[in-house]
Amino acid sequence: MTETISRPARTDGAAPAPAAVDTVSERELRRLLAALTAVRDGDFGVRLPQDGGGLPGEIAAVFNGVAGSPGSPPR
Repeated sequence: MTETISRPARTDGAAPAPAAVDTVSERELRRLLAALTAVRDGDFGVRLPQDGGGLPGEIAAVFNGVAGSPGSPPR
């Protein structure tokens, strides 16, 4: 299954953004859910792979930075 995430149209009167659509697979969403669940349960050592590039890679990079940031509770 593939989820399609489209960007909303602008409402500020500016020209509409290009019709960009990013596709995220169910597998990638499940991996993100598992990582978020691990962090919720106190495992701040969990990391997402950043090998995919695109939107999933960007999300992984941000998640990894947040989960491993100095402000995260100690393990």
